[in-house]
Amino acid sequence: MVATDAYDLPTPLRVVQEGIAALRNQPDPAGPATPAFFADRPQNLTFEKADTGSPSIRRRHHTRLWQTAYCLVPNCRPVWVATASFDVGIELSQRLHLPTHRIDPAIDNERALIVTDLLRVGATQEGSVMVSRPLYGMNAAGDPFSTDGRAVVLVFP
Repeated sequence: MVATDAYDLPTPLRVVQEGIAALRNQPDPAGPATPAFFADRPQNLTFEKADTGSPSIRRRHHTRLWQTAYCLVPNCRPVWVATASFDVGIELSQRLHLPTHRIDPAIDNERALIVTDLLRVGATQEGSVMVSRPLYGMNAAGDPFSTDGRAVVLVFP
């Protein structure tokens, strides 16, 4: 599967440990990942992948996945939805005034990277669907992002 690291929920101790790793520009193989929500539920799975150009905790790829109540016939294969972002630095959250990651606003580039990784390990691309209009927005931390509104449909063996 895609090269990933373990992750922890963000407890006060883990946030301090992550802060120290960020100050030292070091990796944190089990860095905390904040929950995101889809249909009022936190993600089922979170994957983190170190940036190939820098092993620092400041730069890493995130994918969060939710299993839905839907399935694809004929074998009722589960349908999952995912989000993706690329951490490019550390900042003070505008809303909570706590350290958090700043994301690259071009989230469609991250989608393309994850699709490429998944195709490399056996997924097939069945197409794409428009799930929103093209959008310029802000995430929960106040970082800007932009997307073309497209979701890629992948099928796994």
